[in-house]
Amino acid sequence: TMTAFSDCYLISEKASDSEGEISPWHVMAAVQALGSNLLAKNILTRGAVVRGYAYHCGRVAFGPAIIEAYNIEHNVAKYPRILVSDDIRSAISWEDRTMWGGHVLLQDVDGCSFINVFAPSLSRWDTVSNDASTLATKEFLVRVRHLLLQRLKSTDDASIGLATKLGLVSKVKWLIYHFNAAAKASGLAPIDE
Repeated sequence: TMTAFSDCYLISEKASDSEGEISPWHVMAAVQALGSNLLAKNILTRGAVVRGYAYHCGRVAFGPAIIEAYNIEHNVAKYPRILVSDDIRSAISWEDRTMWGGHVLLQDVDGCSFINVFAPSLSRWDTVSNDASTLATKEFLVRVRHLLLQRLKSTDDASIGLATKLGLVSKVKWLIYHFNAAAKASGLAPIDE
């Protein structure tokens, strides 16, 4: 289920009472696809994937998992990254290794795990999949490269205040750093900062 409000998306999967806890694999695949598709449209995302109770139906959403995800996004995910709690990382480690070759979950220098939006999408959910989902990895990275260079160039605008400029530059350079790792793995030239 997906609910959108303001500039936020809430994606969840409900386990039936007989199933107990379910793997967060579907949610992870959907969030990764949404993040990479938005990146291909030059929209940066940040957020968090957690496990817990969340209720959303139509325009109503609440629950401790929503609050936890918001607090992580607001207080920790300063860069355009979608953080993943340790229990989520453990729960999908098999899928990450076998389906994504260990490339969908990365660990940042601060020890936080996050979703790699430069990896090809494996979600087939129409709600979050689009033309960017069908692109080969190299084509996708070439598209994103162009967008990142545009964003980096836009930070040279003299009308931007210093604090805003520094915030933009740090986010774009964080993305470029991770783009360069994905580009190198795909045999593409990195972006020179």
